[in-house]
Amino acid sequence: MKEKEKARRARTVQDLKDRLERHFDILGKLGKVTHNQIVRRLEGIKTSQEFNAALRVGRTFFTWCTNRRYITENPTTGIERRSVPSRTRVLSDEELKRIWIACSEPHHDMPESYRTIVKLLMLTGQRKNEIAGVEKTDVSHNQKSICLPDTLTKNKRQHELPLGNIALSILAPLLTCDALLFPARGRATPFNGWSKSKKALDKVSGVGKWTLHDLRRTFRTIHARIGTPPHIAERLVNHISSRSDVEVIYDRHTYLPEMALAMENFERYILQHVIPQLVG
Repeated sequence: MKEKEKARRARTVQDLKDRLERHFDILGKLGKVTHNQIVRRLEGIKTSQEFNAALRVGRTFFTWCTNRRYITENPTTGIERRSVPSRTRVLSDEELKRIWIACSEPHHDMPESYRTIVKLLMLTGQRKNEIAGVEKTDVSHNQKSICLPDTLTKNKRQHELPLGNIALSILAPLLTCDALLFPARGRATPFNGWSKSKKALDKVSGVGKWTLHDLRRTFRTIHARIGTPPHIAERLVNHISSRSDVEVIYDRHTYLPEMALAMENFERYILQHVIPQLVG
């Protein structure tokens, strides 16, 4: 774990630690772990996503052990990932409205941090761990944008994102903190109580069969719907695959004014179709 801390993001290290303890800690002495033991442990995992995540972590650990000759054979060799169908879920305006309303009322199984994160995911289209990991210093001095550091983003590229007025009004009261805007309870790490809070949100909102990542896809889809140019919409969600190598080298414009206008138009849509009670 100490070695991984030197080269990996904090949340990646925490994920490695949590899944090692959850899925592999009871296997016994390292030298006696067998392929069949690993298979049985993984077969007990219900969801394909968690199966693949556990396999990835186990493979990382046992490869590390093999490279250092602590074991002679990697017991995860030959275990294949489960296929996971690509998600296409886009939430309707009515569903977004229900989720927003559910996140506006206190609930004992939904901490305020979680409810605020969900609102910001809806308004910014970023990934849940990126928003959960935002620190006070990531918010610009004029509070008009956030700059996600490369240690936080999935593609490991710094991402500056202009914010609309609704998002700014949500963030402003949080800037009295010293570091993390959304710390885990009693810990100096980002919020991590996702599962229990999501179940409560589904129950309160009445919206089912969706994930927090669907808010990101919905954000991008709404931008297409309201006429945001694709190259601006892609920049808002920090997608770099849509840019050619030539563009990356020669187009040095930040597009921040265009992105700010797109966010303004997006929030206008949200006010009209999702949270009209905020008008006025």
